[in-house]
Amino acid sequence: NAPEYAGSAQLLGQERRGDVNEYARGDVGAHVSGSTTVSPVVNVLPRGRQVVSVRASDAGFACVIDDLGNAGCFGEPESGRLGDEVEPTTKDGWRRVPLRSLPGSTDVDGNVVPAPPDLVIDLCVGKAHACAISSVNDKAQLHCWGSNEVGQLGYNSSVSTIGQEQYPASFPPVDLPTGLSARQVVCGDDHTCVLLDNKLEVICWGRNDVGQLGFVSSENVVYNATDAQTLALGNQNDLVLSLTAGRQHTCAHFTLGGLRCWGNGLFGRLGTGSSTNV
Repeated sequence: NAPEYAGSAQLLGQERRGDVNEYARGDVGAHVSGSTTVSPVVNVLPRGRQVVSVRASDAGFACVIDDLGNAGCFGEPESGRLGDEVEPTTKDGWRRVPLRSLPGSTDVDGNVVPAPPDLVIDLCVGKAHACAISSVNDKAQLHCWGSNEVGQLGYNSSVSTIGQEQYPASFPPVDLPTGLSARQVVCGDDHTCVLLDNKLEVICWGRNDVGQLGFVSSENVVYNATDAQTLALGNQNDLVLSLTAGRQHTCAHFTLGGLRCWGNGLFGRLGTGSSTNV
């Protein structure tokens, strides 16, 4: 069975001995090979790289972490969701997302210097954005790319997209509370949530029209991660183990086996026994 994932849609692939076994939207080249044929194919990453983790969106793109710790995306490039400045009409295959250093750097002799691995440890995809946590000097840093139309990237409203005209590496990491870093990141359609490394608190930003962020705000959008309300969910006896995001809701799983969900309550998806948003 395909592994669970945090994101807005159906998982298009699965991990199996390093291959991506994919049933993708061929009309936007969502197969790694760039083919537009809608048929099951098995693709291997360039130069023998192995897949460690894969996340996919029903918006026509997917991202993976390879065995070197790099993130790469393929499929529909609109709004910079592939993270590599591809023009909207391009249907290339897998491309690495530059998180820590810009591609094409040269040494004093003019030789291209390969970028060091980004050491990505977690990844999520939404409807038109993606985020990744990378380890830098034993400290986790969060980068997001794609559309920032409703603040899902965690930067201010002056940033419309990342990855279309500028690489994610051109921007500083998403600003989180002082002294804390991201342990896990999950993406909904238009919101992003992070479990902080103290395993006590969660921060969400982006669209908040049905409570996706876990708090009531005067506006339906929170752009800056620093403007988001910190959700104090856990305690020392009952830590937050992990998060899972749906299209418009998020759930937190706790050490003692509890579950807490917030966001769109339609069809009882929050487990409260009603359809009320929380």
